[in-house]
Amino acid sequence: MTEIRPAPKHLALLAANTRGWDYEEIYAAIIAAGHAGWTFDQVYREVTRLILIDDATPASLRHKAAKPTVAPPTGPEVNTRGKEMAMEEYRKTVAARLGEVETPEGGEAA
Repeated sequence: MTEIRPAPKHLALLAANTRGWDYEEIYAAIIAAGHAGWTFDQVYREVTRLILIDDATPASLRHKAAKPTVAPPTGPEVNTRGKEMAMEEYRKTVAARLGEVETPEGGEAA
């Protein structure tokens, strides 16, 4: 059995001709799903499923692709690291706005 080869333009043409959808809209949704990390197998299955659903639209694919399939990590260490990163970015932003030179943690500007 041969591997399914990506053919987003052909898949978009099939969907557009089968359902009367706008080609550019479904093509953009297919590309967006790919950018969201979907494999072409997943995209192909979902577009095929949407073609068969009466009230589906290209937006249905975009919305589904926008939802993460894996939950982001959580826990105290993630929160602590996120806080540290946010404070670091805040310090850089303030320093840039005030024209100050970056200083080491807790240090004073000369």
